[in-house]
Amino acid sequence: MLPYAITGAATAVVFTAAYTAAAAYFPTNPPSGGGPMPFWWIVLDRLIAPWGLIGLTLLVLARLERNVALLAFTLSYLVLVLMVLPTTEGMQIPEGHSKLGRHSWMLR
Repeated sequence: MLPYAITGAATAVVFTAAYTAAAAYFPTNPPSGGGPMPFWWIVLDRLIAPWGLIGLTLLVLARLERNVALLAFTLSYLVLVLMVLPTTEGMQIPEGHSKLGRHSWMLR
């Protein structure tokens, strides 16, 4: 039980710090220099985001458990999350909320 707790805590701390640091640094220092975002940036952004963290944690769990079925599921999940699925689809600022001076996101 202890290896799972240590792995979970370390993963949560490291990836929360990485996501926070990237969110603070990259808006003022874009990796593309104002042009289109490079593919490696999109993959890295998705990897350190919460949905990537879930996949990496499942990958660690599959290794600890030595479970081939979980490994196959996790690799499929990571391929979908990192390469295929749009992760911000359907997010928009509702009309009228932008005048309030706060950001309000909602799913369609």
